[in-house]
Amino acid sequence: MKKLLEGHHTRLTRFQPEDTEVMQRLLDDATFARHFSATPYRHLSMDKIEKMMATDAPETFRFAIRNFEDERMIGVVALEDILPTHGTAWLMIGIDSDCEGQGYATDALQTILEYAFLELNLYRIQLTVFDYNLRAIKLYERLGFVQEGRYRAFLRRDGERHDMLLYGLLEPEWRERQ
Repeated sequence: MKKLLEGHHTRLTRFQPEDTEVMQRLLDDATFARHFSATPYRHLSMDKIEKMMATDAPETFRFAIRNFEDERMIGVVALEDILPTHGTAWLMIGIDSDCEGQGYATDALQTILEYAFLELNLYRIQLTVFDYNLRAIKLYERLGFVQEGRYRAFLRRDGERHDMLLYGLLEPEWRERQ
């Protein structure tokens, strides 16, 4: 029997004290930070990172992504702003750029979606992604997410305007693909 919060290559766990340094390194990587957030890139204090990772808000489920090989933290995935009455949540993920292209993001997303739909009984998962993050867009579409909207010229990076895309996945659509 498959374990809860465990995929084929990754496991989703609580954050450990040593993860703060890993998260700081990830957020200090400008490419990671620019895919992860629309806010301007800046260094965050260890205290700020610890508080972000320690949230126990009832509408947030945030996990460290660990690979099976050495159990090190390679990213973060979360369901946030959950509205239980409506069965909706926002999804976010960030993977260490050294681990891209190895299937970890796919595995972690499949695991969190299973958790969202089967354990939390959510109906709709939504996310936003910047139009320049083509790798992420391909991944979301491969997992069944449907583009539902476009925030035109939402973001300015390096002197250019970029759209922010809205994607959604409904529980029956996800179940159909299983």
